[in-house]
Amino acid sequence: MKRSKILIAGICSLAVLIGIVVVGWSLASKKELPKDVVAVVNGHKIYKKDLDMAYSLEELRYENAKVSFEELKKKYGADAAKELEGSLRKKTRQEILDEMIEWLVLYDEAKKEGCEVSLDEAKAYYNKTQKMIQDVLSGKLSTGEMNNTQRAIELINSFVKKQGISEKEHEEMVIKECQMLLSIQKYLQEKEKQYKNKHPNATLVEVEDYLKSLRVNLKKKAEIIVNKNI
Repeated sequence: MKRSKILIAGICSLAVLIGIVVVGWSLASKKELPKDVVAVVNGHKIYKKDLDMAYSLEELRYENAKVSFEELKKKYGADAAKELEGSLRKKTRQEILDEMIEWLVLYDEAKKEGCEVSLDEAKAYYNKTQKMIQDVLSGKLSTGEMNNTQRAIELINSFVKKQGISEKEHEEMVIKECQMLLSIQKYLQEKEKQYKNKHPNATLVEVEDYLKSLRVNLKKKAEIIVNKNI
């Protein structure tokens, strides 16, 4: 079991490195959605170009995960790696869009509940992550993921270059993404804490079910318009 957790952590870390979904949004009216907008969430637009970029990154993550999986299988054996086969699935465009919609819904709620992380905190997190990556690449931090991390970085750099995005623009987008995801994490952790205080004997499954129902209910309450022509 311990070995399996190590393998899962390795693959998940690569997903974080490659799976950077950039959500570009602005306030939108209730008029018919233009062709370049795939959805509107509580007045925030999700553009087609952002969905296209997110899906392309998911394809990169998936291809890299397959290579990483084979390397880990050779290192730890087929039996241990077999448990991870279910994680090697490429998300569909609809799943990616659903994820982007959910993030915007949760981010809005996090801001309402006073759980928004500051941009400075997001920058600090980003810098800490970059240092950790450099430590892995230099061998200063031994995780057994040097090759996987190097390959992930190369894929990201190649993708960014093809998109015509400068390093500074990319960094700003990632920091903004960190701000959103850290805010969501803070909000969900607070909700989990509140639930456990009310239900001190709650099982892990009950907590997970509560958080799942919370997400569902928030999306039901949100004003979500999806462009059927995407």
